[in-house]
Amino acid sequence: MNLQRYVIDIPKDFVDNVLALRGVADCVKRSNVGGWQSDRCNRKTYKWARQVVDDVTSKIKLDGDITYWYNINTGDDYNDWHDHDRGEEDALCGCLYLQTPPYCGVIEFKEKDKHEIITPFPGLLIVFPDDIMHRVLPNQGTGERVSMAFNFWRMLR
Repeated sequence: MNLQRYVIDIPKDFVDNVLALRGVADCVKRSNVGGWQSDRCNRKTYKWARQVVDDVTSKIKLDGDITYWYNINTGDDYNDWHDHDRGEEDALCGCLYLQTPPYCGVIEFKEKDKHEIITPFPGLLIVFPDDIMHRVLPNQGTGERVSMAFNFWRMLR
C-alpha cells in the first residue's frame, strides 16, 4: 500500500485557531459521524493557515494548489469508510494530525487484500492515493482529536 509518512511542525497557536472555527463556521456532513468538519478551504481562506499549507506542499514536493478542511472529533465521533476518488489519475489526498489525545482513534486503510492501521500523533502527515479506502475509528479518549485533511487534485492547481 502506498502510504507516505512525514512529520510537520505545528505552530503553537494553530490548534487554537482551528478550534475557534467550530464556533463561527457551519459543520459540513461528509464521512464524519458526529464531530465537526469545516467546509473546503484553500491557501487564501485563512491567513494563519498558509504556513502549514506551504509546509505540507513543500514536504511532499507538490506544485500547485490544494484544498483542505478541518476535523474535530470528541466522545465517540469518527469518520466512516470513504475515499476521495474523483477519477483523476495519480491524484493524492492526505491527513495532518494536529492534536491527538490518548485513545483518540487510529486511522485505518484498506486496498483489496491489504490492510494497515496507523496510530496518529501531532505533526504526523499521511499522504496516499485518493482511491484508497480509509476511516478513522472513534475517539474514545477525553480530549479532542483535531486534524487537517487534504485533496491534491490536478484540476485544482
